[in-house]
Formats: sequence, structure tokens, C-alpha cells
Amino acid sequence: MRSLYEISKDYTNIFEQIDFETGEVDASLIKSLAEAEDDLNEKIISVSKYIKNLEAEQEAVKSEAKKMSERAKIIENKVSRLKNYICREMQFSNITKATSDCFNVMLRKNPPKLELKDENVIPIEYKKVKYEWDKAKIKQDLKDGLSVNGAVLVNGKSIHFK
Repeated sequence: MRSLYEISKDYTNIFEQIDFETGEVDASLIKSLAEAEDDLNEKIISVSKYIKNLEAEQEAVKSEAKKMSERAKIIENKVSRLKNYICREMQFSNITKATSDCFNVMLRKNPPKLELKDENVIPIEYKKVKYEWDKAKIKQDLKDGLSVNGAVLVNGKSIHFK
């Protein structure tokens, strides 16, 4: 089957053969143009159906990914709770090592971890500032006719299915 690009190219070539200055159109040219338009429409619909199938598959995959992510988080939390459980019980029992043929479990001291108890009293010099563009304001200013160096409004086209 021919590609959408090929069909579109043929349609354009046939359309360019029309003499708009004289208004004369050959009957065979009209027939060819109608056939090319039908082929073009059929191909667009076929590709659109394929797009709809891909979108449905994408949603199914996203849904399953969300479920798997939630399941992974549950397992991660369970592992964390069990590790904390072992750590707490080893500390309570004054045991620093448990051994087996498969692996060893050792209680070790972690490096210091920072906890911010009250962020309001920490000096400002320790705060990082992150700058980002206010795209909504830039867009509105451009719509209002103001000039913003380095920014332009661009109108594109997209496909919409009903």
C-alpha cells in the first residue's frame, strides 16, 4: 500500500496541473483529482485508526505502569519497615552481627544525616534560589503586543479526532 506522503504528493501534482488563469479543467483531471482525494482521505482515516489504537495501548500501558509503580512502592515500604524492625531489635538486644551461609547482617553506624528542625530560623545564606521563566506572563505580554526579547508566539497545527 502506498504511503500517505506518496498519495499526498500525487494529489498535489494533479492539483498543480489545473490552469487557474483560464479556469479550464480537463474532465480526466477532475476524475484523477477526485480519485486522489478519495485515496488521501482513506489513507488519513487508516492512519488515524492506527493512532487511536496506539493511544488506547498507551493508556493501557500507563495504567499498568501506575499499578506496578504502586506495587513497587508497597514492596519498598515493606522492605524499609522490615529493615527498621531488624535494626531496632538488634540494637535492643545488643547484637551487631548475624551470620548465615547465604549472607551476613551487620549493624553499622550511618554517616550524619541533616534534619532541618525549623527552616524559618536558618540563616538566608543557606538557601538556594532557583530561577525559572514565568512563561504565562511572557505569553500574556506577547499577546498584549509587548515585545519580549528571545520569545515569540508560535501558532502550530495539530490533529483532532471526533
